[in-house]
Amino acid sequence: MVTKLFKAILGITGVMIISVSAFFFYMRYHDGPMELITGGPFQSGTIVAEGKGNTLDISALKDRSTIEFQSGAPPRSRTVWLAVHDSRLFIASAYMNENYARIWKQWPHQIKDNNKILLRIDGNIYQRQLIRTYDPEITSAAGLETERKYGLKIVPEDVKQEHVWLYEVVARNQDNPV
Repeated sequence: MVTKLFKAILGITGVMIISVSAFFFYMRYHDGPMELITGGPFQSGTIVAEGKGNTLDISALKDRSTIEFQSGAPPRSRTVWLAVHDSRLFIASAYMNENYARIWKQWPHQIKDNNKILLRIDGNIYQRQLIRTYDPEITSAAGLETERKYGLKIVPEDVKQEHVWLYEVVARNQDNPV
């Protein structure tokens, strides 16, 4: 009786592990993220050629709760919270000093090597890059915005102690557009 129960539990656990593994493998090739689950490279959307009246209206994103972005290497996409202050767009990665965060917070470390990203907003894809900021004034402003939207306040001390990595999303350097 105990042996049968043990085998059943072992079988169910095996099926669950295989199913979850298959799902995450599938997501590596999926067109973008699914909420909190990292996805593959963007396969849909229109790349916006900016400069001729086609620009990203950052102020229109102020009350949006999330955006999708794709990193360059490896090409993975994710959904992130955002803060808009003074027509500037910011994203943050929190819990950076926590050991458990290393399991799913890999993108900030990858951004060190390649800061180019793609933003997908309402089916449009914008080429951007992330610039990490430590500026206390910017951190305070972005922190107030994250508190307003999400109830999570970022303070300059969090950024200084690297609990939170704060990035400004800016247009790509035209000398190096990939």
